[in-house]
Amino acid sequence: MWHVTLRGIRANLGRFFLTALSVMLGIAFLSGTLAFRDVLGQTFTNLSAGTSTTDLTVRGAPITTDSPFQGSNSPISETVAEDVTAIDGVEQAFPIYVGNGVLIGTDGQPANIAQAPALAFGWVEETDAGFLMEGTGPQLPTDVVLEAGTAETAGLGVGDTAILLVNAEPITVDVVGIVSFGSSVAGASITILEPEFARESFSAGGLVSEIGVLIEDGADPAAVAETIEETVQGDLEVLTAAEVQAETEEAVSTILDTINTFLLVFVALALGIGIFIITNTFRISVRQRQKEFALLRAIGAAPRQIFTVVFVQAIIIGLVGSAIGVLTGQGLVLAIRAALEAWGMSLDAELIMTPRIIATSMIIGVLVTVIAALLPARAAALTPPIEAMRETSGATEKPLRRRTVAGFVTLVIGLAAFIAGSLRALDAAGTALGLGAFLIIASLIVIFPALVGPAVRTLGWPMRRWSPVQGKVASESAAASPRKTASTAAALMIGVALVATGATLASSVKASLNDIIDSSVTADLVVMTNTPVSDASAGVELMKSVEGVENVDDSVRVGRALIPSDTPEAVIITSLSVAAVQDLGLEFVSGDIGAFEDGRIAIHESYAAEEGLVVGDEVSLLGADGPVTLEVGAVVASEFVTSSVYASPETFSSLRVDNSFIAVIIIDVADGADLDVAKERVISAVDDLYVFQVLDRDDVKGVVGQSIDLVLTMLYALLGLSIVIAALGIVNTLSLSVSDRTREIGLLRAIGLSKGGVRISILIESIIISILGAIIGILVGVPLAIGLNEYLADDSVAINVIPWPALGIMLILAVVVGALASVLPARRAARLNVLDAIATD
Repeated sequence: MWHVTLRGIRANLGRFFLTALSVMLGIAFLSGTLAFRDVLGQTFTNLSAGTSTTDLTVRGAPITTDSPFQGSNSPISETVAEDVTAIDGVEQAFPIYVGNGVLIGTDGQPANIAQAPALAFGWVEETDAGFLMEGTGPQLPTDVVLEAGTAETAGLGVGDTAILLVNAEPITVDVVGIVSFGSSVAGASITILEPEFARESFSAGGLVSEIGVLIEDGADPAAVAETIEETVQGDLEVLTAAEVQAETEEAVSTILDTINTFLLVFVALALGIGIFIITNTFRISVRQRQKEFALLRAIGAAPRQIFTVVFVQAIIIGLVGSAIGVLTGQGLVLAIRAALEAWGMSLDAELIMTPRIIATSMIIGVLVTVIAALLPARAAALTPPIEAMRETSGATEKPLRRRTVAGFVTLVIGLAAFIAGSLRALDAAGTALGLGAFLIIASLIVIFPALVGPAVRTLGWPMRRWSPVQGKVASESAAASPRKTASTAAALMIGVALVATGATLASSVKASLNDIIDSSVTADLVVMTNTPVSDASAGVELMKSVEGVENVDDSVRVGRALIPSDTPEAVIITSLSVAAVQDLGLEFVSGDIGAFEDGRIAIHESYAAEEGLVVGDEVSLLGADGPVTLEVGAVVASEFVTSSVYASPETFSSLRVDNSFIAVIIIDVADGADLDVAKERVISAVDDLYVFQVLDRDDVKGVVGQSIDLVLTMLYALLGLSIVIAALGIVNTLSLSVSDRTREIGLLRAIGLSKGGVRISILIESIIISILGAIIGILVGVPLAIGLNEYLADDSVAINVIPWPALGIMLILAVVVGALASVLPARRAARLNVLDAIATD
């Protein structure tokens, strides 16, 4: 039987190669994703280890928060360093001054790549001097030391002058030294400042994020840490270098795992679509080889042996496809690395597939292939020898009635669950929504064969009108094997359905946000910052001096307010003047704008629901001198300025707020002044500060739209893989169909159908299958997106927008995919020898 297995593969090498190719694409994506996650993790681990220069780190108590802002510990007084230094076993303790410092390169652009941090630290002679590659440490407020990668990106060296933005104020600095931490900084920029200047810039009120500690030779880090916690007053935590390293690795791992999970969803989708292709390949192959299997049974082969032949062939295909996939995944990661390095984000980890990744990828590839081949293998094993030998071109397909009825019942259940979830008619609305969507797609896959006949007759009508003979041949061929056609089209349907869902949801969300901006935001100009800015006074003064500008409101700040408790907690709070409340369109669900005038606070409706708060209730926050009790004066709704708590600037300043940054700056243009002219003047005024984006309402819509479009572009790129695999499925199915219809094609040629006619019939059949999958996918995806948009809108009115141009492009692409997929099968069909084809039995 082993010889039979290998001969079966050799005899059908082409079809099995296409099957292995579908496995290869999914495994390439899987192995590349896993490897790239390891590379990023190693890069950040190396960076953390390279920059860890202290034996111990002293920080404030951990804060429980879901804040997106940096830091999860309470700030502590810089004077704690003096108390720590006096403890036995401590050689020296010093405050760590860190903040945002945007270095401008010789090309006039920031030295950090987009989204990567621009960090500035205070120089610490005892730890930083050891990293110096060139030059000296900073001695003057205008001296800076640059990390080697930052210097290279900025095009700067020792002796050069540069512009450094600290709190959005440009400072001319001299580069006096270059340091290297022995690892990539992953696209960030690191600038080291003179200690006193760093203290003035980043230590508001004498508070710092942490204290670095060097211990004496021979001292036990754990014992010294315990002594510090017991001796120094205040709620502190002391971590050893190993604990800090582990904490950093865990935080990085959490972020990378989230990204990995997102990517692995698409890997699962690609492999799931591959299952359709593999199943189809083996099903048709089994039908074509029934006479061979019957002969084997007649000479004594047991059903188990026939099953083993198909099963082992699946394992071999899975192994070959997976092995090629791992190699392709390695190439994919290398290509991504080259692209990132060209962008300015270098990675210093080795890009080699680990044994764990190789084993995982190979196992999954083989399992997917074997699972897909189980049913065809069972069918091959259970076919009676006499029945198989009666057939010349495969067995008749089983009736679809029971399958169709079961599919329709499941579809009704799925629709009911999805509608109830989208309208939030159930407590577990999200679960019902997801389960309903899954059942809808699964049910359509079950029902699909029953839809093939009517759908092919409808879609084939224009083809039959255009080319009566070839159109009829193609239509009847596609309808003759509804299961085969349905499986092939279903692979494309799933990919198109997800693309249609994403495009429709993105268009609807964008329209909803644009409507919110149009109806609520009344500010003439809105200024945003490219990097967190604590003090924007330099830019604000320049904006106020612009002709045509009537008022500049920089009251909108966001930070983290502390809730007094045994375990410190934090809540996001936003400062707003009364004018800013009106300009940014906060909607009052209950209460009124007086909450911003008399020392009360407003809370977002989602936070009110989460905490069970209403107008008149009290909230306790930590003020500068201790706990402060504030009354809830309003519950508000806002999609543009989202925060848990809102307060007037006066109330905001009376609280202890960490990580406080400018959110937006609002500019009112004088009556009669031209808005466009005023905008250009403001842009010119702050152009040399590099960090400000001056936007009118259309620009704000564009910024919002860019974020959505970026996500959508990533979605299209990832789903493109599934569509490529689906196209391979069409090629595979048509190639097998040509083999299955050898005699039919020979007879058509014998009665006068030309080679070109054969090619056209295969082309038409391929296009019909592609359009069928695309149309069903669109008909599924658009309603799913509308339901999801209704769910996300909750109590507000959802705006549903169907992106007709994008859907039209999908249909055109389906035609293109079908046409390209038909090339090889059509060429093979046209080259069949007429006499040999007729002689086939």
